[in-house]
Amino acid sequence: MKTGNIAFLFFAAIALADSFYLSVQHFYPGVLACPNTGIIDCATVLSSNYSSMFGIPIAILGLLWSVIVVFLFAKRGELSTFLAPIWYLLGFIAVAYSVTAQYLIGKICIYCTTLDVSIIAIVLLGIFAVKLHKK
Repeated sequence: MKTGNIAFLFFAAIALADSFYLSVQHFYPGVLACPNTGIIDCATVLSSNYSSMFGIPIAILGLLWSVIVVFLFAKRGELSTFLAPIWYLLGFIAVAYSVTAQYLIGKICIYCTTLDVSIIAIVLLGIFAVKLHKK
């Protein structure tokens, strides 16, 4: 397996695990494993008005995005060649939303930031892989 594929799957696994954890936390709030040290405060971010969009928890949307990106990776072909760029764009929009929301709240959620970094890595690796296949 190529190094780019391994890196892609590594970040996809992080995105899946992280978004799954955030989804579970949304529906079964408990003791959140996150420090509350001033600017780092996951509980504030995850309970803010920005934590849902159209009544859907952002964590669930992140989980859906992660599952579909793994599916597109597994089914590399004409369909994924068409859908992947659209899905990557949605990922970048989600990251922009997350970063903006955390800025407006004035707090940082380490889990949200981990998911954001994972999405950026997945998108960049996905774009890079497409360019490599065209050569």
